[in-house]
Amino acid sequence: VLGAGATGVVMQVLHGLTRPGDRIVLSYPTFDGYPIFTQLARLVSVPVPLDRRGHHDLPAMADAAQRARVVVLCRPHNPTGAVEPIVEVQRFLRRVPDDTVVLLDEAYIEFVAAQHRIPGPALVRRFPNVVVVRTFSKAYGLAGLRIGYGFGSSELARALWTMQLPFGMPVTAAVAVAASYDAEDQLRQRVLRITGERDYLCRRLRALGVYATDGHANFVYLPPAGTPWREVLEGAGVRARYYATGGVRITVGNRASSRAVLAAVGKSAVR
Repeated sequence: VLGAGATGVVMQVLHGLTRPGDRIVLSYPTFDGYPIFTQLARLVSVPVPLDRRGHHDLPAMADAAQRARVVVLCRPHNPTGAVEPIVEVQRFLRRVPDDTVVLLDEAYIEFVAAQHRIPGPALVRRFPNVVVVRTFSKAYGLAGLRIGYGFGSSELARALWTMQLPFGMPVTAAVAVAASYDAEDQLRQRVLRITGERDYLCRRLRALGVYATDGHANFVYLPPAGTPWREVLEGAGVRARYYATGGVRITVGNRASSRAVLAAVGKSAVR
């Protein structure tokens, strides 16, 4: 199914496969859109905190899923960039009831190394309650054109097609997607450049004694650790995304932006 970005596909899933009052299991913190989607679909949110390393607590999420209609698993996770091992994800899916929909959000999957990816078609054949959601907004850079897609079992796909918005995808978006597929070499180069800078920033932060989640997206996440990250980074002119838990997500830029982050963090470390 197609949608206005991954968010459009998510809303199709929630409107097509749930009823008001159903429960939805979410990690916390999570992508800012999910609490909004939950309200729009009139669902009851069941938040499950991440562990102290910024990873999903999969056993707790599986427990919560026993009484839920939908459970959301972001892989890589937003905002931490964490990727749960394939074996653990499969163990989690085996514990989720067959009538609970697992929304596997892979918005940042292009930044994940091949050995950590789960083959989507094989996954939905084995677990027909899984819907995989992807987007062209991140690695492909087509955020302004709003186009995403999802796939799942034929039964779920038929239900989702009933929620397909007529004339919802402009021709310009379709043309841009086709052009993107013709530019796969550029995509690979862009991803290599971003992930290389991400790994550099993580290494340097850890060298400063700052724990950064082992991220697999285009950002670095610093869990809450008693450091006032907003004060540290904003004071140095660094723009980032701050969370109520105290963590911060830093989007990877160029080497100059990485150095600005490292300089700000380094100054706070020697106070």
